[in-house]
Amino acid sequence: MARRYLAIAATSALVERMFSIGGNIVTESRNRLDPKTVKKTVLLKSWKIKELKELEDNFQSSANNRWVRFIIH
Repeated sequence: MARRYLAIAATSALVERMFSIGGNIVTESRNRLDPKTVKKTVLLKSWKIKELKELEDNFQSSANNRWVRFIIH
């Protein structure tokens, strides 16, 4: 019963993703990076991830469209 009412749902909120990306960039061996450099790197990486997801979605939709055209003809 406690799990039902006290469980926290998993989420992929933008803020959580940014912290995750930042954690992958700022490691023990790279702990002296300038905060501006970290901010720019996180931003660039997030743009790249978004771009890759959009490319994947476009590829999936075009592959599905080709399959539908193949079935119709």
